[in-house]
Formats: sequence, C-alpha cells, structure tokens
Amino acid sequence: MKYSEIKEIINLANQLDIDKTELFNYVNKQDESFELDNYKFITEQESLKEVINMHEGDPYILGCFNASFLCDYLPLDYDDIKTMQENESNFEILGKLVLNSGELENMMEEYIRLDGYGHALGSYDHSYDEITLNNIDYIYMRI
Repeated sequence: MKYSEIKEIINLANQLDIDKTELFNYVNKQDESFELDNYKFITEQESLKEVINMHEGDPYILGCFNASFLCDYLPLDYDDIKTMQENESNFEILGKLVLNSGELENMMEEYIRLDGYGHALGSYDHSYDEITLNNIDYIYMRI
C-alpha cells in the first residue's frame, strides 16, 4: 500500500471518527463490503444487489414509486398508474407488476442513477460518499 493510500485511510478514519486499525484491516482484506462503527462500506456492484434485494421483497414500496417513473417499466400509461395509486391497496398490485415485468434490475439502476445510493441504503440521513481504498471503489454511508 502506498503512503498516499495510508494517509487517505487515516484522514477518512479521522473524518468519520472510526477506528483506524480496523479500517486498515478491512481495506487490506479487500472486502467487498463491511460495517465499521456507524458506517457501511460497500462496492457499487454489491450496492445494486442490495437495493434489488430490498425492493424485491416489498412490492408495496415498488408500487409507491412516482407514476411517471413507473410508466417506463410497466405496460400502463401515466394516467392509469396515477389512478391506481389513488387507492393505496393498489400499490402492492403495481409492485407485483414490476416484479413480473422482468424490469426490476433496470428500474433499480435508473433509481440509483437519479437518486443515488443514499436514499435507498443510507438509513441515517440518506447521504453517501465515494472513495477508493486499496484499489477498490467503495460507497460509504452512515447507518
């Protein structure tokens, strides 16, 4: 590990007020994701998988997405979706339609592109940041 990388790890640990030694240990192991103190570090690939898994199990939440967003992934137009969303019992139906459409991964990729990872994964304040440590690009957020 280069001196500049070591310095970056120390700076990050100080900034986040997390244990430097533990951060070094995780970074040296090149874990794809880990939690340290109140922070989660996760690769982009693992983040997408986690967002997909989270929404796969909750069709109700999928049906709550904005109608203009959903119409790109459902065989319904905006007005039909908007009308269905007027009755909250239809949210789960809309979510099941998304799951059956085979478009969940594409939808989640677009969701992340538009909103970022923080909204989906950052349970603390919905913000996130990115950093490269030991040649691995991590997304990290407070949890």
